[in-house]
Amino acid sequence: MSSSVKSPVPSESNGDRLLAGEDPSTIRPRDAEHWVRVYAEMIGFKNRLLTRVNEGLESVSLEARNELQEDVDLIEAQLGRYERRLRFWKDGASALTLGKRRPRP
Repeated sequence: MSSSVKSPVPSESNGDRLLAGEDPSTIRPRDAEHWVRVYAEMIGFKNRLLTRVNEGLESVSLEARNELQEDVDLIEAQLGRYERRLRFWKDGASALTLGKRRPRP
């Protein structure tokens, strides 16, 4: 891995990894609205993926299903992170639109 690649920065409140360019301290409503759209898009993708994976698990052996459950657990953990970040940005977008100071992440 190149040393010039920036690693994502964790949020101060819960250690969640942030996406490249995501600035939780922004004061611009447009930024918050952008991240609401991005996280909503990723949540939709992960939900569709989980639906397909769970349907696929029905057709594999018990042994395979037990092993593949780790993949499901990982996807569900990612989905949980995306949902937390979406809540953060939705709350921030509301506060910034109303001209209020958003609480720290």
